[in-house]
This record gives sequence, structure tokens and C-alpha cells, in this order.
Amino acid sequence: MRITGIETTKKGRYALMIDGEFAFSVHRDTFLTTPGLQTGAELTPGQLETLRREDEQRSARESALDYLSAAEQTTGTLRQKLLRRYGEQAVEAALTRMQELGLLDDLDYSRRYAADAVNLKGYPRRRIARELQKKGVPQQVIEEVLAGISPESETETACRLLQKQYAEKLGDRREREKAMAALYRRGFSQETIQAAMRRLPIQQPEPEETGDAGEQILELIRKKYLKNLTDRKGIEKTVAALYRRGYPPEEIRAGIRRILEEQPQGLQEEMYRDD
Repeated sequence: MRITGIETTKKGRYALMIDGEFAFSVHRDTFLTTPGLQTGAELTPGQLETLRREDEQRSARESALDYLSAAEQTTGTLRQKLLRRYGEQAVEAALTRMQELGLLDDLDYSRRYAADAVNLKGYPRRRIARELQKKGVPQQVIEEVLAGISPESETETACRLLQKQYAEKLGDRREREKAMAALYRRGFSQETIQAAMRRLPIQQPEPEETGDAGEQILELIRKKYLKNLTDRKGIEKTVAALYRRGYPPEEIRAGIRRILEEQPQGLQEEMYRDD
């Protein structure tokens, strides 16, 4: 195979014509550092493929540096960006080189991201894990990062959010319920939310002003939630809704069992499979 022509492209690369046909273009540095790369030179198929592969790896490394200079990346996000333009082998070689240079460190990135997410955004552990997963961070790295966030610090984060965003409204029971629901949507567990509410200097919500809690639960289920008790998802929605009202989970489930015992056998079995 003979190089029959070399042309400069608009992007400053060198297009190689092999036996009268365009083969591929190479980076300027590749062209200048490859001995014998000139018109009339003979190349074997193996030499030509090695040249193409090495040039692709060089281009992938340069693109990786460009992405990293523009914004910090995780290995996962950088891999996806590079795969849009380069083959897997060139991409993995570029990622390895970036790691060797200390420009890619998923653990360091994730720790700093988690610290900012807790302190600046008030994210709980579950939200942080979800965001890191989106960024392609390996699960073992995520678990190591989350291990540094204690349940105590997560409760403090929930307290801080309640005091900052809902302090003036927490004297009203319905507003407290809305605040608890908002924290739940942010990713806080119900246990953490309850712990945070207990720490605040406010009167805690009572299940209802008068009457037995068990009877109140039954009345609420029959009045508002009976239509939910047709499948497992609906049952869990009912449990969560009553829990946010301040009722203990065990009493809620006991009430749901009583209601289901009045229903066809299939619904009873659905509830018992949840336990």
C-alpha cells in the first residue's frame, strides 16, 4: 500500500491518500513524529492500522483535556462524551491517561460534590446517591461517600431546612404536614423527618383533637383512602399519607388490616404480602 498523496485539511490535519483513495486524516503532531510518512512511502495494512489507532488515541486525549479544562468531569460523564466521537479502545486509553495525570478522580469528585450538596443544597443521602449515579460514578464509590454522611448529620440538615424555609408556618398543623411532605419529596426518609420535627421548638402534630387514634384512622381510610387499597402501591401511599398526619405506622397498618378484612379475600392477601 502506497501513500499517493498528503493534503492539509481545513482543521489543520493531514489527509492520507492511499493508492489514490482517501484513507483517513491524522493530527499534525502524529504526522510530524511518524518517520517516513511521506508521498511514495510504502505501508503494510498493519502499519496503516497502527497509525490510525495511535492518532485516534491522541485525538481522544486532546478532547478529554478540552472537556476537563471546560468543567470538572467524572469518569462516567467524560466517557460518554468521548464515545460520541471515538472508538471504545481510544476512549479507555484516554481515560486511563487522565487518571494517571490526576485529572480524573471519582472519589475526590464525589466527596466534594456530596459536601456541597449537603451544605449548600440540603440534599439527603438518597438524593446524593441518585445524582452521583446519573453522573456515572461507580456504586462502590457512592457507598464510600455515603458512609461519611451520618444519620445525625442528615437529621441536622433536615432541621436546617425546616427552620430556614418553614419556620414561620410550623405552628399550624396543616403547614407542618406540607413541610414534612416537602422534605419527603426531597429524598429524606420518614424517620429522619420525624426526628427533625421532634427537635424543633414547636408543638408536634397530634393525630386528631379528640377520639381514639385507631378509630380516627379507620374513619380517615373509609372516607379518603379506601379507593387506594386495591394494590400494594395504593396501600403504601395510604400508609405514607397517614404517617405524615402523625399516626404511628403500626397503628396505620393495623387499621388497614381491619378495613381489608371487610373486603374480598384477594385484597387481604395483597396487604399481607407487604409485611
